This record gives sequence, C-alpha cells and structure tokens, in this order.
Amino acid sequence: MKEKDIHRLIEMQDLQKKQALKAKLDARLAAFPAPAPCADAPKKRRSVFTWVTACVCAVCLAIALPFLLTDGKTDDERFSYTENQFKITVLDVTLKEYGQQHNRPLLYLDWYDMEEIEITTLQKTPHDGRNAFYMQEEYLNGEIYDEVYVTITSEDTYVDLLENNWNAPYIDNVQGVKVHWWYDTANSYGAFRYKGYKYYIAAWDVPEHDTVLHIVEMMLSSDR
Repeated sequence: MKEKDIHRLIEMQDLQKKQALKAKLDARLAAFPAPAPCADAPKKRRSVFTWVTACVCAVCLAIALPFLLTDGKTDDERFSYTENQFKITVLDVTLKEYGQQHNRPLLYLDWYDMEEIEITTLQKTPHDGRNAFYMQEEYLNGEIYDEVYVTITSEDTYVDLLENNWNAPYIDNVQGVKVHWWYDTANSYGAFRYKGYKYYIAAWDVPEHDTVLHIVEMMLSSDR
C-alpha cells in the first residue's frame, strides 16, 4: 500500500470516530429537548401620558436602584473579583465527586462515561484568602462540540466577566429555572441560578443555537 493511501485510510478512520462521537452526543442532547422560545409580546401604541409616566418611573428607578440591589449584604460579606485575582488548581476529582465529598448540591454534566472526551475540573481560589466559591469543569474533544465549559460560583461571589452573562437577550424557562442565554455564529452560552449557586455555560462549535438549553436540561437532571 502506498504511503498516501495509508494516510488517507487513517484520515477516514479518524473521521468515522468523530462522526460516531458526534452522533452519541447529539443523541444525549436530543433526549433533553429545549423549551420553545418565548413568543414576543404584542406591541401597543403608548399615549403621551404613558410616556411621561414611564420617564418619571425611570428617574425614580435610577435613584433607587443602588439601594434595591444591595441584597442586605455589606461589601465585606460579598466576594467581588476580577478574573486575574484567582489562582487555579487542577483537581483530581470530577465536579460530581467534589460535590459529594463536600456536601454541596452541585449540578454537573454527566459525560464522565465517555472516554473520547477529556474532562478537567478546576478550582479557583482568590489570592486574598477569602472563602469565595468558584469552580469550572471543562469538557474537551477538540473536534466535536469543540469545548464545553461549566462554571459555578456561590450566590455571593461576583466575578466581573461572569456577571455580564445576566444581560443576555433571551430568557427561557427550563424545568422551572430561568435561563439567560444567547448565541453567536457557532457558539451557545447561558446562565442560571439554582439552589444557592450561579451556573455559567459556554458551548463552542455546537449544532444548534439553543444547544445550551439542552445542556441545562441535562444538568438539572443530575439533581433527580
């Protein structure tokens, strides 16, 4: 057999493996259908009085908002950081195992039985030594769905880059949980709160814009 034929055979075998893995992942996601997008509310014409009232309310809200968002905690009780204020530790346990060992009701993406996917669990600890909770689990294949990141913080931990996720343009309900999500050309992102924790998901090179909603559905099933 010629050398170029050998290379072609290897490429075909790699392609078959990738296609088989993609089919397996697609099947898992399909088992957790995403909810239908919320329909846009009908638009109504507003009177002059309505617009004036809205402007007055907006001014009042702008004044009151800083007080409404304090959630009763002092600055010392919150954990507010930028991403570079954390040191990263690679753990030798999965997110599922970590939650069980530390009695934390953490959701996880149950792909641990798929040998084709490389899974890395990271714990991020602030340099100031405070007890902020910040973890991330990475699901990497390099070809299929490229990368999926599941990031978790406690409700009282604020990381600047993560907090922007709550401004997502779409909001849907998955099993009674409000999911803020959006997408770009080939990637799907989402954020939701569940039992005292904030979850952030980034899925790259996905088949559908709303893939993140399927992933949320799968994660919520881990709490059953």
